This record gives sequence, structure tokens and C-alpha cells, in this order.
Amino acid sequence: MNLSYVGVHQLGARLVYHNDAFARENNLTAEERLSFHQEKSEPAMAGLAEWMAKKIDERLVEPNSVLGEAIRYVQKHWSK
Repeated sequence: MNLSYVGVHQLGARLVYHNDAFARENNLTAEERLSFHQEKSEPAMAGLAEWMAKKIDERLVEPNSVLGEAIRYVQKHWSK
């Protein structure tokens, strides 16, 4: 994987999808999946939240661009 092309946020998203696939393939219960994701996916999600905040806070993305609007949407609906 070329890390100069694939951003850290993309790697985090891939990890979360990988973890979800693992949970499904291993038939984890809802409680087991939640626990698994809290342990394995939470660091990636924290990294994604940090990346989004940096893009907006440092004005690296125009707030009214498609990406800016997508980031704001996710931030607005993000639940801890």
C-alpha cells in the first residue's frame, strides 16, 4: 500500500471495515461486536475525528465544499 497516496484517515476507515467484517464472519453477538469495536476500532475513529477537525479548524478544506459539508455532517451526527 502506498502511504503517500493513502491517507491515515483512509487507513483508519479500512481498519474499521476490516474489524466489522471480522465480527460478522465470527458471528459475534451485538454485545461482543460493541466490545470488539470499542477496543479495536475506537483508536481509528479517534484519528478520523482528529483529521476532520484539523481540516476544518486549520481551514485546509473549504467549509462549503463537498468535503467540507461532508465533514460537518459527520461532526454534527457524531455520537460518543
